[in-house]
Amino acid sequence: MPKGSIKHIFSLSILFIGFIYFSKAEVSFLDSIKYYTLNNKGKIFGGFHNRNSFLGPIPVRLYGLRGGFEYGKKVSYFLGLYTTYDVTDRYSIDTSNNDTFVRATNLSYLSVGMEYVIYQKKRWTFGIPLMIGIGTGVRKEYLNQTLNNRERILVLPIESGIRGHFSITDWLGVEATSGIRISPFNSLEFTGFYNSLGINVYLGVLYRKVFKKEKK
Repeated sequence: MPKGSIKHIFSLSILFIGFIYFSKAEVSFLDSIKYYTLNNKGKIFGGFHNRNSFLGPIPVRLYGLRGGFEYGKKVSYFLGLYTTYDVTDRYSIDTSNNDTFVRATNLSYLSVGMEYVIYQKKRWTFGIPLMIGIGTGVRKEYLNQTLNNRERILVLPIESGIRGHFSITDWLGVEATSGIRISPFNSLEFTGFYNSLGINVYLGVLYRKVFKKEKK
């Protein structure tokens, strides 16, 4: 078995063991999810969810949209749709014939997920997201800029990491995420880390503040 496959399978095993251990060690974890879900009204959220990521060793920008429901600022459930542009992972030139060979790869998938907030105090919030998806990886090979071969690959990505948020005001915050996307079975080349850093503007809160102020 290739060393890369062993590394990814090991990472996937650690990920699952960690969640199983956490669930069993903290019985209140599942009770907490149930409590907040059943005893709070879900609030709709949504927006762009772009991230820096990798397809194997290749850096890529992952463009996404995500939306769902949040319960009591503790538990959230969501759907996400993600895609990348083509990234070139092989480029060679046959000097004897002046032929140029290029292989480009991209990834698109739909995921369902949840997040549980493990720490919340004053302006700081830290949560652990878990997403499971299904999608397609596309590998294209070009000969002298002409598409020579196109292959579609089933991708079943599993993602988890940690999200940190600092509230500047009740409608403005700074957020950072970091984690790993593992794509097992026959699509290990689509495994990679991801991270993001950005500003969050809560338009609903801002709208209510402005609307109430004008009403007064």
